[in-house]
Amino acid sequence: MKFDEIKDPTCNRCGALKLQAWSAMADEKSGDVTEVYCFACKDKETLADWDKDHRLHSSATMSASMNTHKYSPRPRVDQRWYEINIASNRVGEAVSAYFEPSVWFGHVGDRFVTTPVENGGRSCGFGKGRSMAKIVRASKNSWMVSGDVIDDSGTFTVRTWCTAGRCLIEIESTTARITLITAEDEDALRMGVQGIDATEYDAIDLLNRAEMAWRSGVLTLTDKT
Repeated sequence: MKFDEIKDPTCNRCGALKLQAWSAMADEKSGDVTEVYCFACKDKETLADWDKDHRLHSSATMSASMNTHKYSPRPRVDQRWYEINIASNRVGEAVSAYFEPSVWFGHVGDRFVTTPVENGGRSCGFGKGRSMAKIVRASKNSWMVSGDVIDDSGTFTVRTWCTAGRCLIEIESTTARITLITAEDEDALRMGVQGIDATEYDAIDLLNRAEMAWRSGVLTLTDKT
């Protein structure tokens, strides 16, 4: 059965009938739906996974943001949703405070000041060091890669993709992966987390490793052909 063929879905986990909101798993090759489950069961699974290793992933951070929002319709919110949201926010703060100005705008750890920009937000301008933004913008291709970057903690890679005015930056090691998104051709501070599969500690550590490798010149990008 395909997604659009499901009528009055029933949760395969708890047996709830005629679901108004639900998710499904499908076979990768055929596209056939293999399991339907309600959001309550999905939340239970997410919190159980959090209890195991405190690993952040995109579905969990989105649910945590919605469940802890001040206008959330839930009268009582499990404290673990706040834990996930706080951890996710700290990763985002590390991106905005360090990686974006140091790597994307080339301040390489130097102090900087911000000024308002015309379309809203603020800009830190470009620093005196290498700017990933300038390198990406000068590339004739939309895809750039670093190859393996080796440091004292192991190996990681960096990949960038640009399309429709947005640039994705994926940093991945053997234990963590984080994808950032920013405006390709704007000079405003707009970078944020697009996707994540890592603990808070591993994500911030990976960002720091990438920043240090960029500042030292060990991390470089070349066009992917």
